[in-house]
Amino acid sequence: MPKPLSDEVPAGSSLKVEILFNPNGTKSDEEILFLKIQDGEHEELKCQGQVAEAKCVFLEKQLDFGNVHVGLQAKDRTFHIKNQLRTPAIFHVSCPDKELQIFPLKGKIQGDSKFAFKVNFFSN
Repeated sequence: MPKPLSDEVPAGSSLKVEILFNPNGTKSDEEILFLKIQDGEHEELKCQGQVAEAKCVFLEKQLDFGNVHVGLQAKDRTFHIKNQLRTPAIFHVSCPDKELQIFPLKGKIQGDSKFAFKVNFFSN
């Protein structure tokens, strides 16, 4: 998506345009942007991108907080996610449960690496 999406450029001058291109899937994707020139020949800009696939797995199958008394915070626990491919994996954690907090909420796991997350549980 170009920013600005449309504008008028006076003759003999220039304008910087920011282009955000988000291909989806693991295949190569391309789009053609058109520059319409009034009383002239139109121009084309070919944008091509490729998204590398990531494959991550949980190293622990469960987290045990033990007995947690109501109104008290449990001891933080850690779990790990391993990126099984050589390409980096981008993550974003969505946790709608107000009793659980997971840190960090977003980031990147390098290829062939593991990443530690902290989980905090507070029982209302």
